[in-house]
Amino acid sequence: MEGVRLVFEGLPDAIMETTTAIARDQGFTVTPIGPHSISIRRGNWTLSLLMGVFTTYCDFIAIAEPVTESATQLALLRDVPWWSGMISANRVRRKSVRLLGAIQAKLGSMGMKSSDREWF
Repeated sequence: MEGVRLVFEGLPDAIMETTTAIARDQGFTVTPIGPHSISIRRGNWTLSLLMGVFTTYCDFIAIAEPVTESATQLALLRDVPWWSGMISANRVRRKSVRLLGAIQAKLGSMGMKSSDREWF
């Protein structure tokens, strides 16, 4: 899975609450998968397999891990849909960047500064 990491000045619970709210506001389905991790999905996998570039299936995982007592690393992992080609893969990448930008903006407005994005 590809992804991006950011370090925020804040606690994992607050970061995950905000991430969950932003994802839901953008139309994603959010499912908890651990104490500080969630699955973020939108679309239909089967439909994207059959329809290819005409529909997009997004499958992200967000994980918040404490780095220090006052800092938390947020990692947003994304599954790139190889079966639907580069057009669909680029759509998923753009949606992940848009989601991350909204999360970063909201946390920033709450006073939680962040590091530069680190792609992996």
